[in-house]
Amino acid sequence: MQFKKKLGGLGIKNLAAFNRALRLQWAWLKWKAPDKPFAGLPISLNNTEKELFKCCTEIHVGNGSKTKFWTDNWLKGTAPKDIAASCFKLAFLKNQSVAKALMNRTWMRGLRRMTTDTELCQFVHLWAQLQDVNLTTEEDIA
Repeated sequence: MQFKKKLGGLGIKNLAAFNRALRLQWAWLKWKAPDKPFAGLPISLNNTEKELFKCCTEIHVGNGSKTKFWTDNWLKGTAPKDIAASCFKLAFLKNQSVAKALMNRTWMRGLRRMTTDTELCQFVHLWAQLQDVNLTTEEDIA
């Protein structure tokens, strides 16, 4: 249903789609401009919107300070939780940055509890992909 301007509406065809687009744009701006006043405010994205944002962004890691290790698409365009879902379930520190996770290998905390072949295979696959990662002094770019 469209709310016509001549009847006092805003002329927006689909308020739900417009709302989603604004929240996704806010998530993007929060990433791109962390110094803006709104950057500290929580953004309420549902799971569909989080996945949509994740699918539409690929992160090139610089110093790894802004990028979340497990959930952001930074490892060859994929999130480590998608490469090693079983390991993600076992991991203790799920919200840390790439820089902190790679320092002293803290991303492995909790993985000593691995008990299945699947978990071990996923761990080895993730470990192999992490060997090519080199952090720089530049900022992360989305």
